Amino acid sequence: MGGFVIEVNSLQGYNLTMGKVNGETSEKGSEPQAKIGLENVTLRGLNLYKNLTTSDGTRFHIQITTRNPSDEVKITGTTPFYRDLETQVSELYAKEMTARVLGFLPITLRDFWDTEPEKNLLIFLGSLLDLGARLDAEQLKLNTHRLQAKKIVIPNLVLTVGEGHLSSRVQ
Repeated sequence: MGGFVIEVNSLQGYNLTMGKVNGETSEKGSEPQAKIGLENVTLRGLNLYKNLTTSDGTRFHIQITTRNPSDEVKITGTTPFYRDLETQVSELYAKEMTARVLGFLPITLRDFWDTEPEKNLLIFLGSLLDLGARLDAEQLKLNTHRLQAKKIVIPNLVLTVGEGHLSSRVQ
């Protein structure tokens, strides 16, 4: 289905929203996806990459990481009616993910992998009522097709263009 991969060691964000959309992917015109929105997001251990193939079949990748796993990536913004971070995903894995409804009532998933996150009831429940739901995740991996960030600060950014395709593993 294509897309690009976002992996983080940890994520914390507020005012979780989740919905179902049909969106383009790099390989298909329109596919069901989950649209996830968060405000005031903090990430640690960022690894973002896109695998590409040239017309002659040469494989390569573009990768963005932080130099140190402890470097904090901050995503913020002030645009009304939109989340600071909005992403459309077709696949989601988390070693542990907790959505706190109303900011305190936890819904926790462990070793969670979903190839249809737009249909997942627990993620939807975590975003219910749009009243300050908080999301915490550890070892999060997303197959992403669209990403919009209002303001993103990536300290110690490392940009790499490398040979071959990268792949993600779950341990």
